[in-house]
Amino acid sequence: MPPRANKSPARTPRAKSPARVPTTDRVTRGSATPDAKAAVEAAFKAATADPDDDIEDGASDSAFKRSVLIYLGCVSALCAAIAAVVYAAPPSPGGVCNSVDSNLLYALLPKPVPDSAAIVTVWKCATEYQKANWWFILFFFELCFVGLKMFALPVAFALSIIGGALFPFPFSQAVVSVGETFGSTLCYLLSGAIAKPILDRFAAEKLASLRKRAVEERDNMLLFNVFLRLSPAPNWFVNLASPIVGNPIGKFALGTFAGTFFPLMLLGRVGNVLRTVGETGFDVAAITKSNFPYMVVVGSSQFLPLYLIRRNKRLKAEAKKAKAASKAE
Repeated sequence: MPPRANKSPARTPRAKSPARVPTTDRVTRGSATPDAKAAVEAAFKAATADPDDDIEDGASDSAFKRSVLIYLGCVSALCAAIAAVVYAAPPSPGGVCNSVDSNLLYALLPKPVPDSAAIVTVWKCATEYQKANWWFILFFFELCFVGLKMFALPVAFALSIIGGALFPFPFSQAVVSVGETFGSTLCYLLSGAIAKPILDRFAAEKLASLRKRAVEERDNMLLFNVFLRLSPAPNWFVNLASPIVGNPIGKFALGTFAGTFFPLMLLGRVGNVLRTVGETGFDVAAITKSNFPYMVVVGSSQFLPLYLIRRNKRLKAEAKKAKAASKAE
């Protein structure tokens, strides 16, 4: 009897599935060590990185370093100019200034019990020197004020008080206001040339917020600049950021003058009080009575720009609604 033929077909071998390449997700979900995870993630980022990003980062770093070097060079030039002016200062007028020496200046340092005699002596010497060299004092004060404001150094508070102590009130207000406006405008121009890389690195969020507000208030830029000077925003940041966010220089300068006029007036009155105390003595009632109107004006001026901005927006919205209603009819 012949053998039975095997009718079952021959089995073909199964093709092996290709080996799976582990990804960063599989590694992080597995039991790999932290070092292995970090190595795989670094390799993955390096493989998928865009070369243009590295070029942009390098350009950004070089622009930042260049801006910082230019700024430091300009500040050094200002310090050299101030030192040269001090070196060329007129001599002491003599008299009461002959008793002013290093020991007397040391007595002016802050102490629990101040040396009132030393303070009065130095004040009298400063007064005599100012009378003898009035134009030099004015030039040196404006140079310091404009130069320090130009480089965004927060000195307006102290210099405004000093200006009020050096000069009589109406004239001190003019000197300080001119210095504030001119110095802030120079800071605006300098910032437009070199400060963008610095602000992008250290104040990107504040810069974006101010840019958004500037776009929203583009129809009220003058009032917006006045409001910025009365708001808690630092003046040095407003000066630096204004050219970058698109704040026009003309309205910036006018807003700076109008927005800082009353606060600087109050600081000047504080300096006048110091001048009066040094000459006639300290009278609380007289000082309060003479400065109370200025305090009321400064306090109320904080809300005026905000009120005008909201009023203009309301009138504009009402005009738009009226125009839309007339078209619908």
